[in-house]
Amino acid sequence: MIRRHFVHAGEVFVSSEDIVISTILGPCVAVSVYDREAGLAGLTHFALPRPTENPENLLRYGAFAVPALLREMIRAGAVLARFETRIFGGASIHGITPEPTIGTRNVAIAEEELAKMHLAPRERHVLGTRPRKVTFEIKTGIASAVFVGAGS
Repeated sequence: MIRRHFVHAGEVFVSSEDIVISTILGPCVAVSVYDREAGLAGLTHFALPRPTENPENLLRYGAFAVPALLREMIRAGAVLARFETRIFGGASIHGITPEPTIGTRNVAIAEEELAKMHLAPRERHVLGTRPRKVTFEIKTGIASAVFVGAGS
């Protein structure tokens, strides 16, 4: 039986085990990273782009969570040049609102932090007005996102 792990906001999870990780996103964003050759994968889930005060958990912020994920992957034996990255989430779940929404800003910080390391997302399943569930199979690197909730 395959083990499962739910990644909460403010968490970075990296593994080489046969685990399916998942998370639920509204305006929050998840970034996944996969190094096929090393057999390593990871995911972070963050709530806001940057802190405004003295936060208790810096991993709740994309400006800290994305670099932390990349560092943890490298520390575990992955090689930056082989990273396959994906970005998920950033919905405006309260309908269309004036830009930039929290979701839009979260997607932007994820892209910005990846670009600092010369990484471009292989896939983007972002924005919109509905929450989504993301699943990521560590062993295969297969990631998927499906809309959940009303109108799904």
